[in-house]
Amino acid sequence: MAARGLQTPFKCLLRTDLISVETARALKKAGCESVWVGAESGSQKVLNAMEKGATVEDTYSAARILKETGIQVGFFLQFVYPGEEWADIEQTLQMICHCKPDDIGISVAYPLPGTDFFETVREELGALQNWVDSNDLASHDTCRVPGSPRSGRIEAGADPAPSRSGAGGGTAPPEETPREDALARIIHKFS
Repeated sequence: MAARGLQTPFKCLLRTDLISVETARALKKAGCESVWVGAESGSQKVLNAMEKGATVEDTYSAARILKETGIQVGFFLQFVYPGEEWADIEQTLQMICHCKPDDIGISVAYPLPGTDFFETVREELGALQNWVDSNDLASHDTCRVPGSPRSGRIEAGADPAPSRSGAGGGTAPPEETPREDALARIIHKFS
């Protein structure tokens, strides 16, 4: 197709550690408009825990190379991976601000059967081990992000910005910050 001057625009997904200048140029020549990468986190500690096999520097490099080649970049990000602390989330926010991806996909780390992550947390899951059987989407009261500078549970439709009292949504702040509160703050920061 390229020899005939025909091109079909496309998007693709690549590992950050596989993106080189040569790869980006070949993708651009083939019609690639956007590359999504599993950046996951701006914290090397979290990437190591995930056993990603890639580095934070790989993400910075991939984003720079793709943008210089004229290809948009999207980041897949995971938050609240076991052991992730607020300082790790701040490193992810710094990475986003520095790399300026064209799009971001955010998910909460969730153990899928057949993965090492699932096996690691299997005992904590109890009898309800999938979305259909559990009420995980309704409440995360037991999920906390250590070191978060803000407390307060955010109710559906509540303003995620902190009020003068320091609580979101007008609720009294608990001892620790719920994970969804941290995610709401992250989303609010970029809205």
